[in-house]
Amino acid sequence: MFPFGRFFGRTVPAEPRRIEPTITRDGSYSLAWPTPQLFGLFGGSGSNTGIPVTPISALQAPAVYACVRCLGEDISKLPVTVQRYVNEGEGYWKADRDHPLNNVLQIPNRWQTWFEFLRYMVTALELRGNAIAIVKRDWAGMPVELIPVNWDRVSVLLSPQGLLFYNVSHPQIGWGVTFSQDDVIHARGITVDGGYLGMTPVAAAADAFGLSIALQQHGAVLFRQGAQLRGIIKHPGKLTTEGAKRLAETWQGQYGGVQNSSKTAILEEGMDFEALTMTSEDAQFLESRAFQILDIARMFRVPPHKLFDLSKANFATVELAEQAYVNDSLHPRVVNLEAAFARALFFEDERLGYRINFNFRGLLRGDLKSRSDAYGSALNNGWLNINTTRAWEDLPPIKGGDVYRVPANTLPLDMLGKQQPGQTGAPGAGGKGGVGSDADPAQSTATQPVEQESGDQGVA
Repeated sequence: MFPFGRFFGRTVPAEPRRIEPTITRDGSYSLAWPTPQLFGLFGGSGSNTGIPVTPISALQAPAVYACVRCLGEDISKLPVTVQRYVNEGEGYWKADRDHPLNNVLQIPNRWQTWFEFLRYMVTALELRGNAIAIVKRDWAGMPVELIPVNWDRVSVLLSPQGLLFYNVSHPQIGWGVTFSQDDVIHARGITVDGGYLGMTPVAAAADAFGLSIALQQHGAVLFRQGAQLRGIIKHPGKLTTEGAKRLAETWQGQYGGVQNSSKTAILEEGMDFEALTMTSEDAQFLESRAFQILDIARMFRVPPHKLFDLSKANFATVELAEQAYVNDSLHPRVVNLEAAFARALFFEDERLGYRINFNFRGLLRGDLKSRSDAYGSALNNGWLNINTTRAWEDLPPIKGGDVYRVPANTLPLDMLGKQQPGQTGAPGAGGKGGVGSDADPAQSTATQPVEQESGDQGVA
C-alpha cells in the first residue's frame, strides 16, 4: 500500500486526532497525581530512614548508579535498524536501509548522538518509571527529530474519548505546549493505574534506596571523624560548662578527622577516655552495605557480577548469570522500547510491515571467540553463508561466498539428491571421500576452498 500519509499527512483515526483537553468540567483530568512538580518540591519520596529520596539523590547510592549506568549503556550500544517484513516462504525480516527513519535513528536531535539519546531514555525509565520524547515532523508527517523531555516537565491528561495528551515545557519546543499521544514516544515501567503511567522505582522502594544512602553517609561520617566512635572524657575534678565545651572542641580539633586518626592522645590532670558504642564491624556495618548491593540489584533485576560484586561468583556462575542478564534484564526492556518507538514513529499503514529492531549481536562486538564459534556452527549447519558472516564483520563479499553448505561433507544445498551413487563428498570429489570409500574419513569432511576477490585479505 502506498504510504499516502507521508505526503498528505497521517490517516485520520476514527476519533479526533487532537482535541484541546480541559480539566474536570468536561471529564478530562490530569493523571499526574501527585504532580511531578510537587514531588520534587517536597524533596521526593520520604523514607523511614528520614532521608528524602528523589531520582537524583538515589544516584548517590553506588549500587543504584551502577545498575542504571549498566542498563543504559548495554542497551544503547545495541545496533538499531528499521526492518521490513518480506512475505516469501515462511516470511522473514530484512533491514530496510532506505527507510527515512534511519536518519532520525542515527542523529535524533541537534545535540545528542543516538547512544546518548537512548541512554537518557533508559535512565529516565529506570529512575522515574517513564521515558518521554516528543516527535517533531516535517510537512509530510515524517519524523525528523526526537526531543527528550524531563518527566518533571510533563503533565499527562486523559480526554473523555480515552486519548492521552501531554502538556510539555521544553526550550526546543515551547512552554505549555500540548501534544497528542501520536506525537509522543512514551516508554513505561510497571503500571498500576490502568497502564497510563509508569510507577517510579524511587516511590515504590524509597526505604531500600534511603537505607543504602544512609549507610553510605554513616560510613562517611565515621571517616570524617577519624573512624573513632564517640565516648566520654572523665575528669577527676569538676569542670565548668565553658571548660567542658573548650575541652571537647580541643579534643575534636586535635584527634578528629581522617588525617588525625593515627595520632596518640595525651590526657592530663588524671583524665580518662571511655568509648560508649560498638565499632562498625561489631554492628555489622560492612555486611549491611553488602546486603544493600544485592537488594538494589534485585530491584533492577541486574546480577551482582554486573556491579562487580564477585564475592559468590566463579567462572561457571558468571557465564550463566550473564546469559540470564541478557534474557531477563535487557530483553524485556528492549522489547518495551521497540514497541514504544514503533507506535510513535511508524504510520498506521506501516505498523504491520515494519519494525524497529535492536540487534543483540552488538553485545558480542568485543568477543571475537564467541562470534567465531557462532559463525562456525551456523556455516556448518547451512543457515548462514560466508558472505553473510563477512558482512556482519564489515568485510567485503568473496566469490562463491553465497553458497550454503550442510554438515554432510559440507555439500552445497543445490547438490542434495543430485550426486551419483557412491559420490557423497563435496563437489569435485569424484566419488572419493564419500561414505563407503577408501578415503581418509578425516578428509571427507573438508570444505572446498573459496576463491577471494583481489584486494580482500580475509577475516582479520
